[in-house]
Formats: sequence, C-alpha cells, structure tokens
Amino acid sequence: SHRCPVRPHRRRRGQGRF
Repeated sequence: SHRCPVRPHRRRRGQGRF
C-alpha cells in the first residue's frame, strides 16, 4: 500500500493500481 507515481498501473491482478 504505497504510491510512488500514482497512476493506474496494471500489475498482476489487473485491478488498476494494486
């Protein structure tokens, strides 16, 4: 739960910024 550049990133789960 941290936000460096707060962008809607698709990491692994594909839930926006998670």
